[in-house]
Amino acid sequence: MKKIKKAFTITELVIVFAYFTVVAGVSFLLISRGVITAENSFSFVFSTDGIPVFEFLYKLIPAPYFYLYPLLPVLALYFYLLARLAQGRRVVPFRYRGEKTQINEEKAN
Repeated sequence: MKKIKKAFTITELVIVFAYFTVVAGVSFLLISRGVITAENSFSFVFSTDGIPVFEFLYKLIPAPYFYLYPLLPVLALYFYLLARLAQGRRVVPFRYRGEKTQINEEKAN
């Protein structure tokens, strides 16, 4: 069994962090221009929406967006566990309909 590389988990965490940072920035821009409101941005960055975990974190760090930072280690653990579950499993490669692959050619022969 291969050992899971920590770099993969860290890379995924950085990508998720970057995604949420971009989404928060775009949402903030749209909210500040009056295009949408914080309530219908479908983002928990600006509102806790009564979710107890988010409300607790907001009490600890009373700043929109930044109050979610303590969840990054939780996400890292989640990604690590997903990688452990998927470790050693064979995945059929994606192909477009009608595209020939080595697996299809082996079945045909």
